[in-house]
Amino acid sequence: MLDPENFEVLAKGLCRDSKISDALEIVSIMKRSHVVDGNIYGSIINGYLRRNEVSKAFDMFRSMEESGHTLKASFYTELMQYLFRSSEYNEACKLYDEMLESGIQPDIVAMTALVASHIKNNHIPEAWKVFESMKEKGFRVT
Repeated sequence: MLDPENFEVLAKGLCRDSKISDALEIVSIMKRSHVVDGNIYGSIINGYLRRNEVSKAFDMFRSMEESGHTLKASFYTELMQYLFRSSEYNEACKLYDEMLESGIQPDIVAMTALVASHIKNNHIPEAWKVFESMKEKGFRVT
C-alpha cells in the first residue's frame, strides 16, 4: 500500500505527462482509501492548465472548495498567473480578492504577479499599494 505522499508524487508525474485521466484514477483510489489530500488537486489543476483546459482547472478548483478541502495560496496563484498571461486581468484580480476574502494570505509569488499585472495594465497606484503591503508583511522586495 502506497502512502498518500507516494500517491501525490505519482499523480503529479502523470499530470506533467498530460495523463490527467490516470491521475484522476489515482484520486479515486485515494478517496476509497480515505487518504485524499488537497495537494493532489493542485497537481491536477496544474495539469489542466498545461493542457490549456482552463474550464476543467477551474471546475477542479471549485469542487475542492465545495468538498471542504483547504485551498492554498499556491492554487489561487497558479490560476491567477494563468489569467494574467491570458489577458484576463479583471478575472485574475477578482480571484485575488476572493483569496483574501477567504482568509488565505497571499504569498510573495501571488503578490509579485499582481504587482506586475497592475503595471502591465497601467494601474500604477494599485501596484504601489500591493508593493507597500508586501513590505508591511515582511516580504523582502526588490
